[in-house]
Amino acid sequence: MAHHREHATRIHDLARLHPGDTLEARRYGTVRYRGVVEEVAPHLDILWLRHGSWRERTILEAAEYELWKVTGSHRPFLGVP
Repeated sequence: MAHHREHATRIHDLARLHPGDTLEARRYGTVRYRGVVEEVAPHLDILWLRHGSWRERTILEAAEYELWKVTGSHRPFLGVP
């Protein structure tokens, strides 16, 4: 069975995010949300994220969180790790 490693890259510019990207939104070093980017509005500094077991949709203001793009993930909806 192949072993996949996750890698997280800090995002400072929302224009680097695209629908379908897996994202963690952290506050004070703690993951508050983990899910899939649904929409991005860089000019408004906001994005919409689908997360959790119910795939809730949440709008996030980039200034309120440390945003980390996660690659190598196959399970974005598991909630907070």
